[in-house]
Amino acid sequence: MSTLYRPKSKDALTILLGSVLGYAFFHLGSHPTKSPLKRRLPKKQIRNYSYFPNIHINREDRYYHLHHWMVLSSLYLPVLLTRLRKKNIFKYKLTHGFLLGSILQGLTYNDRFRVVYD
Repeated sequence: MSTLYRPKSKDALTILLGSVLGYAFFHLGSHPTKSPLKRRLPKKQIRNYSYFPNIHINREDRYYHLHHWMVLSSLYLPVLLTRLRKKNIFKYKLTHGFLLGSILQGLTYNDRFRVVYD
């Protein structure tokens, strides 16, 4: 019979530190109008697809915006599932925390579930 994974206190503190760092990084770097960091980043795109610093897909009368929490959740889900199966391919606790904090920060925006914009 398998037992649930119980992190050690050091692991929990490392995950918490990573979460705080991830939250702070995206809080400072992702606000559309207030972020001094975001204004300095170069804009990268290929035709109608912008991939840096945001992911936008432009169409004739609207555009689609993939929020950073969506992208990071899609990256984190396989990591979480492999962790639950006890195949420790992603063993860095700080990175786990960073991804979790980044996802949580993205969920604080009012438009967090809005993808289609006019």
